[in-house]
Formats: sequence, structure tokens, C-alpha cells
Amino acid sequence: MKTIKTFFVSFVFLCMGLVPLSAMGQSLPHTFSANTAAKASEVNANFKYLLGRFELRDTTIDCLNGSIQDALKEFNHIKISGNCNQDVQIGLRGVQSSSQQQINRDFIFIEGLDANKATTISSSNITVVDIDDTVTVHLKNLTISGTGQYAITAGRGATLYAESLIVENAGNGITVHDGGIAYLSDITVSATSNAVLVTRNGTAKIYNNSLLQNSPGGLTVYYGSHAQVDNSTIKGNQLGVYMKQASLDVYGSTISNNTEDGFLLHHNSSAEINNSNILSNARDGLTLRNGSQALVKNSVIDGSQSNGVYINANSVMQTDNLTVKNSTNSNISLSDNSVLRFFSSTVESDSETNLAIIGGSRVIAKDSNMNFSGSSAVTLYDRATLEVRSTGNSFTGTIACTNSANMGVSIVRNETGSSWDNSSSTTTCFVH
Repeated sequence: MKTIKTFFVSFVFLCMGLVPLSAMGQSLPHTFSANTAAKASEVNANFKYLLGRFELRDTTIDCLNGSIQDALKEFNHIKISGNCNQDVQIGLRGVQSSSQQQINRDFIFIEGLDANKATTISSSNITVVDIDDTVTVHLKNLTISGTGQYAITAGRGATLYAESLIVENAGNGITVHDGGIAYLSDITVSATSNAVLVTRNGTAKIYNNSLLQNSPGGLTVYYGSHAQVDNSTIKGNQLGVYMKQASLDVYGSTISNNTEDGFLLHHNSSAEINNSNILSNARDGLTLRNGSQALVKNSVIDGSQSNGVYINANSVMQTDNLTVKNSTNSNISLSDNSVLRFFSSTVESDSETNLAIIGGSRVIAKDSNMNFSGSSAVTLYDRATLEVRSTGNSFTGTIACTNSANMGVSIVRNETGSSWDNSSSTTTCFVH
């Protein structure tokens, strides 16, 4: 009862204009000064305004005869049917701000009446659904299709909840930009450029069996942005995940059958990958470049057509219970002063090199297995270092060094107890 009374009193004070309404994003129609009588008509106008902000106003339209944009002038819960050949502009500062005359609400809900996503919103304009400014929009049970640059955009403080959508045909499927936030649940997205693009401090969570497929970029994350992929699939793209100056978390997901890399992290990007599968990608399963970092746990990288993992240019990777196998070139390759902390993990190979360490790079092995049936389990070249740390490491195959005397190649054996030692496995490396 106290909560109800408190809310009622606060609500009355709001209507009387006696407290600020900054959280609502806009001022009340009327405000009043202390010791000044409030007119009933002005108080009622404030009541009407606030009721409009707190409540959903429903309408149903058939797109053969109605306009979503027109409905937004009076309603904020719009149920639609049919094929809507129109674009939708929501916000105050969007691509076509002069047409954004929707009802003044913080929350807008647009849903298709067909649970199988047969209701379509399509347009050939630059953007099909543009969400701009500090507004929250929920899209559900829809197919969004466009031949322009963007199917759905959310930016400048906007929040998008996309649930049970098909997004197709546009240059970029879903774009989250300039501080926008998106929650993408049970979506299927394909595009001619990027299925999902998160850029300029955007944030996106992709979850609940979502599918990003058949696009040049499955998930692209740029410039201070962050994305999370949970229980979803990224497959059949050119690049599965492409990142530049951004961060990413991946849980319980599959990145597979992409025609280039599964993951490509550039320019100080970072990723944590847990309980996931990186399978059958046509180049590298996971590539780190230019000072990027990754922590990979409880995961499998299998069937990469080039390297399972490629770590380059001052990049760092740490593992915990990772298995890398069946790569065409090397299971793991490092170059240009990069570091791999290979902890509690396994590389398995038959003809490919398990581990190639080149160009001032270092691998620190702890409680890990390197199983190889061929002749070169590990190769070291040009100032490379393999550090066998602690007990519990298991090596089969030969550790091969190239010109170790002149190139500074070495094995550092910190502690005893690993199956490899200088007498039981042939090596040309300098051991200390």
C-alpha cells in the first residue's frame, strides 16, 4: 500500500509540474511555480500527457489500407498484417526527421499478427526501419526486407528489442550505431554487406538461437563497440566475425562453414569465447592481428582449411580446455612477437604441424597435450621460444628448430615432470 501511495503522490506531483521530468526525455506541457494556483485544465493536460507515456495505446492495421507511420501519430502498440510496402521512421533526428511525427512515447511496440513472420515491412529507400534518439522499440514476428543500405538501424541512444524476425536483402541487416543498444532474440539475418553491424560505441546481444548467415560479414563490430553472442549460429558467410577496435563475448555458439575466417580480430580488439565450436572454415578458424587478444575456453576448433589459430603482430591468446585439430596447414601458428598461453588444452594432428612459432613469438605450455603422428610436432624459427612450464605437458612427435644457433630459437624448461625432455625426444633446439 505504501508503494501505491508513493507512486500516486509522485504521479500527482509530476502532473502538477512540481518535480523535474528529465527521465522522461521531455518536459511536461505545463509547469508551475510555488505559491501559484494551478489551473485545472493545465493539470488535466499533464495527466493526459503522462497517461500517454505510461500506457500502451493499441491499434491494428492492414497494410493494404493503412500506414504504420500514420498510426504512430496516435498509437504506440501497432499490430499489423499483410505486406507493408513502406518505411518506418521512429525518433527525432533520423535519416528523414521531417516525417517522424509519431506519438510522443518512450516505448513503441510493432508486431506482426502472423507468428510465422509472414507479415512483411519492405522498402527500397535507404532504411526500412530507422530508430533514432532515446526511444525503445520492440519489433516482433516480422520479416523486414529492403534493397537499400539498411534494413533496421538503431542509434543515438535508441534501444531495440528484436524478437522472432527475418531480416533480408538490404546492404546491412541490423545496424547498431552511435550509442545504440540492441537485444536480438531468435532472429535470422542475411545481407549483401553485414548481417549485423555494430559500430561507433554500439552494443548488441545476439541470443536465443539467432542465425547470421549468407553475408559477406556475419557479425561486424567496430570502433569502441561491444557484442555478445549467446546460443546462436554464424555460418555460411565470407567472414564469420570481423572486429576492429572492439570487444566480443561468445557463449555456447557455433561459427562454421564461412568462406574465409571464422573470427578475424584486428587493431586491439578483444574476445572471450567459451563453450563454442569453430568448425570447417575455409581459411583460419581464429585470427588475431595487430595487438588483439582472445581468451578461449571449453571450445573446439576443427577442420580449418588454413590454420586453426593464427596469432600475428603482437597479439596474445590464452586457452583453457581448448582442442584444435584437423587443420590443413598448422593447428596453431604464431608470428611477429605474439604470445600463446596454452593452458590445459590439446592440439591433435596427423600430417599438419601442430604448433608453428616464428618471428620472436613465444608459447607457454602448461598442463597441455601436443599429439602428433608425423615428424614435426612443433617447429620454431627466428627468435622463437617454447616454454614448457610446470608439470603435466605431453608431447608426441619431434620439436624442430631451424638454425637455432644463429636465430635465437630456444626451449625453456621451467620445471620437470612433462613427457618431453631433451633425451627422449629429438630436437635441434637450444634447451635451457
